[in-house]
Amino acid sequence: MKALTAGEMREVDRLTTERLGISTTQLMEAAGKSAAEVFLEEYGRSSTTAPGRVCVICGKGNNGGDGLVAARFLREEADRVDVYLLGNPEELRGDAARNLARWTEAGGKVTSVATEAEWEKVFPAMASAEVIFDALLGTGIRGVAAGLAGRVIDDVNRLSRNATAARPGWIVAVDMPSGLPSDGEAAEGPVVRAHLTVTFTAPKIGQLISRDASCCGHIVVKGIGSPETLVEEIGKGNLRWAGPEEFAGLSMIRAVNANKGTYGHVLLIAGSMGKSGAAIMGGQSALRGGAGLVTLGIPTPIMAIVAGSHPEYMTEVLPATSAGTVAAEVLNSGRWVEVLRGKTVMAIGPGLGMEQETQEFIRGVVRATEIPMVLDADGLNAFAGRGAELD
Repeated sequence: MKALTAGEMREVDRLTTERLGISTTQLMEAAGKSAAEVFLEEYGRSSTTAPGRVCVICGKGNNGGDGLVAARFLREEADRVDVYLLGNPEELRGDAARNLARWTEAGGKVTSVATEAEWEKVFPAMASAEVIFDALLGTGIRGVAAGLAGRVIDDVNRLSRNATAARPGWIVAVDMPSGLPSDGEAAEGPVVRAHLTVTFTAPKIGQLISRDASCCGHIVVKGIGSPETLVEEIGKGNLRWAGPEEFAGLSMIRAVNANKGTYGHVLLIAGSMGKSGAAIMGGQSALRGGAGLVTLGIPTPIMAIVAGSHPEYMTEVLPATSAGTVAAEVLNSGRWVEVLRGKTVMAIGPGLGMEQETQEFIRGVVRATEIPMVLDADGLNAFAGRGAELD
């Protein structure tokens, strides 16, 4: 599935309503319900009891509306659900206002927080929650999360010790951790650090390759009514989310007259001094995934370790830097054409390291290679803050 920018996501939503007749109200209902359901499913894997106290922090826009829907569904399962609205209720419009009315009509209460002084008063009570839902800013952020929103983000991160503390046990981001730009650029201000992000329709570029992508924690993509064909039509970038649907059409049964050449040749560029295991395990994954042939492109110093680990591997020994990482000269010498010959897919990144020359090599490989490619680990790090280079 393609990853989308914020603008592309808005266009998918618009066309879903225009072409399929699915209203924005229905999309918001599906989004909030999905966020609650995914959390409850994930929570249920680690606990036999219902969630205790859940706090939902809502902004005034559509992300806040998603949060209000989630609060309504969470109320059926949690011991208690409290909603904190950053702003005044009369400031909400459209679907968000309608879902605020539904929440209050069902007996839910809303604590309105309009200033930092008011936030200071309510924060101690909110801090006792077991779960915090972040529905503050979503994909619509422009510039820095500052003022009251920035203060809330900072306090939530401090409370959760950047999502490492035992309590609150869960920080759940609705669609996007607040403060994280959607399009891959580095955040200029604070970003909520979440354990779980439930995003809708398609992943956003910033969730996958930005400097702050780790703030998302575990990402779950949920469909809310827009067909995948629409995502493919509107998404203009090449970045994809490798979800189960990407492989659903592959045959699981092999023909009796097939041979190893029938099932593709994987090239894995991985490993460095001290990180030979990354190449070895990556090669194992390629074999277990069904590749007929696997070639590991590895720096010279770890060749014997990797080649001796599995007789199934073929190897391409690559020039190394003084630090034992892959050197850029393999691209500059023209040898890269020979390395690629006969390969059907490539993966690059595990254990390659953060040496400047190696990171330049990774970016050069991406520019010079036309076969399908998977970026992982240090392959992704090479594009931190440089997402535009992947277009």
